[in-house]
Amino acid sequence: MAITAAHETILDLAEGECWWGGAVADGQRMPFGRAALRRNLATSAGLLTNDQDGANQSAPFLISNRGRYIWSEDAFSFEFVDGTLGVTGGHPVVGAGPEPTLASAFRVASRTHFPPTGATPAAAMFLSPQYNTWYGSDRYRSYNNNSYYGNHNHRR
Repeated sequence: MAITAAHETILDLAEGECWWGGAVADGQRMPFGRAALRRNLATSAGLLTNDQDGANQSAPFLISNRGRYIWSEDAFSFEFVDGTLGVTGGHPVVGAGPEPTLASAFRVASRTHFPPTGATPAAAMFLSPQYNTWYGSDRYRSYNNNSYYGNHNHRR
């Protein structure tokens, strides 16, 4: 059951229901639902040791192995506690796939909220090296550091 109040949605977790998504750094905690967890995707998506680091590594999308999902165009906070999932903020949409599976929920969410465009990426994406500056410059990202990384670490 989903209860929606002013800017808050509360779902009762189904028997054995587990959830994935939100912040990349929480991958080590997934699946969610078995233990208490709170995350504000708007301000915090970092590591367990420093939740402010990496705040751009998240998406306002949660998906369950029982075929349900929560999606929003805007960041939200979520909390798993006492067999419930609470979502606050954003404009969450609760949906479900026709089957109680992750795949079914993802297909419906994708088709409804972020459908593929069918466009092929630019040819340069396949014909030229793609440098990941996150690996090459862990800290102090800047144009100069990124240029140095590209020019000195990946010569052909």
